[in-house]
Amino acid sequence: MNKSEMNVCTLAPWGGGLLMLLIGAWWFLGGSLSEAERIAKDLNSEDPNIRYSAAKDLSELGYNASPAAAALGDALHDPDEKVRYRAAKALSKIGRNAGSVVDDLAVGLTDSNKDTRYYVAKTFSHISPDEAAEAVEALATALEDTHPDVRFYAAKTLRELGELAQPAAPQLAKAAEDKDPKVRDVAKLALEAL
Repeated sequence: MNKSEMNVCTLAPWGGGLLMLLIGAWWFLGGSLSEAERIAKDLNSEDPNIRYSAAKDLSELGYNASPAAAALGDALHDPDEKVRYRAAKALSKIGRNAGSVVDDLAVGLTDSNKDTRYYVAKTFSHISPDEAAEAVEALATALEDTHPDVRFYAAKTLRELGELAQPAAPQLAKAAEDKDPKVRDVAKLALEAL
């Protein structure tokens, strides 16, 4: 048999029938969609409980929810506060792969829920400085948040940006006098990095 005559049965020593069965099962179970992408489809449900469950399930996947980052970014605009909170938490667990939704994260820093703002701010500290730099203005504003952990993560991210955080210098100078020692310390380090 020459190379042009090779077929699936030749390449699969266990037989082509089993290979075809496996391909059929793969297609039936969602083809190339990852588990995260399948769950993310529920973020578009009209039922807020289903959207909340989807965001929670994605949060539990942690970094493996990375393929759903865009859908989770969209969920930061959800009318339901609980959905936004769970989406923010999931994005913080995705970490560096959440950088593709910087604009959504910037909006999330102004959310009415302090826990949502906390997870969004924490997410910023995980993404690359080049991506986070797109939100310097939003991070500078977050230095004035009522929640000290939001202020801390905003200052931490700005510190990691180094010179890219220059537009936030006035807010960092004010944060260097914050009543919370963690915020003060990291804001001072951020100013030194400018």
